[in-house]
Amino acid sequence: MKIQSILKTTLAVALLSTTVFATSCDKEKDESQLQLQQAQAATPYTINGQWGSPFNPVGWAKVYVNFATATQSTSSTATHQVAFERQVNGNIIAGAGYQLRYIIKDIDNVTAADWNTATGATSIGSGVWYNYDTSTNDYEAVDPLTVIVATAAGAPVYAVKLVRFDNIQQTGSGSSLQVKADPVIEYKAL
Repeated sequence: MKIQSILKTTLAVALLSTTVFATSCDKEKDESQLQLQQAQAATPYTINGQWGSPFNPVGWAKVYVNFATATQSTSSTATHQVAFERQVNGNIIAGAGYQLRYIIKDIDNVTAADWNTATGATSIGSGVWYNYDTSTNDYEAVDPLTVIVATAAGAPVYAVKLVRFDNIQQTGSGSSLQVKADPVIEYKAL
């Protein structure tokens, strides 16, 4: 009878140990899952590009974007963190009270800490954020390059990546040529 009692006790201890071990493994798994779920995913967003003349890129209508509400407007009085301007609305500039920097890093890996090593700029566009291919007349996003938007005090608030240009159109010719494209971006809060 003593042997049966010892066997039952040993079996109970072994079962309890297995349960504790399995629970602690599940806890670690849950923590890693929680960290993964807390990572901010980038949101795709299309800018409604405006028509303009490539002979007068400065005269292109700006599109003002508010990432907090996922809205855009051609009115400069609209609340916004950035504006898209110049040819095919391909340049990004900071709104009043904000500043920009860019970093050669994929948006999924960008954190607020990257602000410290990113390159400052007032406007980011052709030759940095995208390239224009004269042989194909195509606008190509530079990848990986992410723009970081921060408050005037330097607190990073958003990361933005140009993905591509859609809906590329043109009408007219010569000095009457008009072009438009819709920049497709991804953004995330930092």
